[in-house]
Amino acid sequence: MIELILSNALFPESTYSSDYKDRETGSVVGSPHEIIQPDKKYITISIKSARIEKVKKLWKKYHGVVYSFFRFLHSETGVAEMASVTLPTKLKELDGHGVNNVIQMDDIVLGPVPYRGGSVEMEIGLLAVEHDDLAGKFVGFIGKVGEQTGAPKFFAKSVPILGLIKSGIEMLTGTNKAKSLKIGIAQELWGETLKTGFYFASHAEKGEIDSSKLTIDKEDGRLLLNGEPFKDDSYFVFSISATQKRDDIESIPELLNGYQEIQAAVRVGDLERAKKAVDVYKFLCLASPDLIDSDRIRLWKEGKHAYDLAVSELKEKVAVSAMRDSKGAIGAEMPDFADIAAYN
Repeated sequence: MIELILSNALFPESTYSSDYKDRETGSVVGSPHEIIQPDKKYITISIKSARIEKVKKLWKKYHGVVYSFFRFLHSETGVAEMASVTLPTKLKELDGHGVNNVIQMDDIVLGPVPYRGGSVEMEIGLLAVEHDDLAGKFVGFIGKVGEQTGAPKFFAKSVPILGLIKSGIEMLTGTNKAKSLKIGIAQELWGETLKTGFYFASHAEKGEIDSSKLTIDKEDGRLLLNGEPFKDDSYFVFSISATQKRDDIESIPELLNGYQEIQAAVRVGDLERAKKAVDVYKFLCLASPDLIDSDRIRLWKEGKHAYDLAVSELKEKVAVSAMRDSKGAIGAEMPDFADIAAYN
C-alpha cells in the first residue's frame, strides 16, 4: 500500500488540502509486484491514466497538468533530483463539463534510470488550471520545457531544467486564481516498499473505496471498480516497472561521443589518438551514472572488442601497404555505437 505523506520539494504545503492525508491511495490487485534490487535494474515510472472529476466553474476552460519530482541515490553526486512536466494533448483544454473523461496517457515521468539502492522520494500532482491570462502563459512555459526534456532520461540533461520547472510551479502555486491541485501524492519508497506494479491515487476519502476490488483496464489503463470504470472521484494511475535493459543506450551523449572519437581515430589510422580515446571510453562506461553495473561492463567489453578487431585489420593493411610500397592514409572501420549498444 502506498500511503500519502505530504512534503514540499515541489509543491508548497499550502497547495495541499488539509484533509489530503485521508485520501484513498494504494496498489492495484492483480498487478505484479517485485522488490527492486540495487544496481540490478532500471526503474521507469509512468502515468497510465487520469480523471478530473469536477471543477467549480462549469463555464470556464481548464488545462490539465501533471507535475512530478523524484530524488534518489546517484553514483556521482550522491543524490540526484529529476523533475518533469507533462501536458497531455487531450488535457490541454477542458471545459467544466468535459473534465469527467478519463484520459489515457501512458506518459513516462521518470526513467529508465538505474536504481542504486536507498530510498526513492516521489511526488506527483495532477492539477486543473483555469485558463486565464496567467494560465495561458504558464501552459506556454510548460510546452517549452516539455519540448526540451520530456521525462528526464540522462542525468547530464536533467540538471539545468530542474530550476526552470521549480520556477514554473512557483508561478502556478503562487496565484490562488490559477491553482487547483486535484490529487497530490508524496512518498518515500525503499526496501520492501519499492516494488513494481500499478498504483492509484484518488480524491476519495479513505474507506470509500474497497481497494481489493480495483483493477486496471489493460486496454487504456483506466481504473476499474468491480470491473466497471471508476467514476466517483478524480484519480490517476501510475506504474513502477523495472528491467535489466534500456533501449536508449545509444543516445547517451557521453558514451556516444566517446565511442565516436575512437571511430574517428581508427578511420584515419591514428593509433595514438585511438588508444587515448579508448582509455576515456573505458572510464565513461564504467563510471556512467546512466547504466547499471551489467551494462557498464557490457558496453566497455563490446567497445573494446570492436576496437581490437579494427586495430588488427589496420595493422594488416599497414603490412600489406609496406610490402607494396603504397602511399596514402590507411584506416579501418568500426561498427556504429548503436550496433554495439544493442542487446544480443
